[in-house]
Amino acid sequence: MITFRSNLGKGENGEYFAVHYDSCNNIDADKAKRAQDLLEKFFTRIKSHKDMARNVRIIRGIFRDYDEMRLNLEYEDASVRESIGFLHAKLVYFKKSRKNGNGKWEDLITVNCEPGEVDSFKFDGEEDVDYSNLSPVGEYYDFEPNRELLETAELYKLFYGETLDFTDPDVNTKIQVMSLILAHYNIYSGYSWDAKEIHLQDDGLVYAISLKKLIDESFPYGEIDNQEESYLDEEDKKRVVVIGKTIMGSIKDASDKVQALNQIGKILVRIKDSSCEIGIIVPDAEEQMKKIIAACNSTKRYACSEEEIKATVKTLQTINGKLYPGLW
Repeated sequence: MITFRSNLGKGENGEYFAVHYDSCNNIDADKAKRAQDLLEKFFTRIKSHKDMARNVRIIRGIFRDYDEMRLNLEYEDASVRESIGFLHAKLVYFKKSRKNGNGKWEDLITVNCEPGEVDSFKFDGEEDVDYSNLSPVGEYYDFEPNRELLETAELYKLFYGETLDFTDPDVNTKIQVMSLILAHYNIYSGYSWDAKEIHLQDDGLVYAISLKKLIDESFPYGEIDNQEESYLDEEDKKRVVVIGKTIMGSIKDASDKVQALNQIGKILVRIKDSSCEIGIIVPDAEEQMKKIIAACNSTKRYACSEEEIKATVKTLQTINGKLYPGLW
């Protein structure tokens, strides 16, 4: 029997997360090392482990070369405790508790069952939690990267000049903003999502929930750098390189490039919401800029400085000029 145990000690945010995984089969040393490395990255690079269904999916993806015998997960933060157990990929145990106003833990639900007897449940007004589609892992993951992953990896490398790594803690922001910017120029990533779905979270992060889910569940793939077959035509490749180099060149001096990248995405979302055009030469350029600044700052929590907005508009106008030199 092969056993993996790992836990994330309570950090500054009070989060605790632990995994116990047993398998009854051995695999070759390279695959075993890959699984161990991915597990460590899952603990150290993922900012939150609160979504238990997501945890199960990712852990099973990490251990995709093993035959699962037992899987136990535990999570705790300042207000919630949750634990879940599986035997041969079938649910046998689930418990969730919440801290009340007096600081005491109250059990919300406890499930003890025979393997596979219970797959989904609902409690305390929360959404129905369905664990039947999380097992076995072989039915959930296509272990060879499919076209949408390879196409996204190709776009990512052209745009950022680096290999796509799904264990990168900033990969969500980088793919979300890249997808938003490329969609603005009618170039779409391999992921199946609607560009209109992208919006801003309360914290100002560019966000499309379906895209976030796809990115999260791609974590077990790690790095994807298989470019034996290109999925883009030569013109689109050139356009993506121009767009990516111009965007990244505009933030090359930023101390936090990911935050600066998200700021560009945030401003672009606000501009698109305002239906303002971004041209190089327009008759009422000054009035247009006033409308763009007003749109970007119409919601206080998304407010940006006038300097940031003008810099982003200038960057987008520069891209327009490079892509369509005869029109602008």
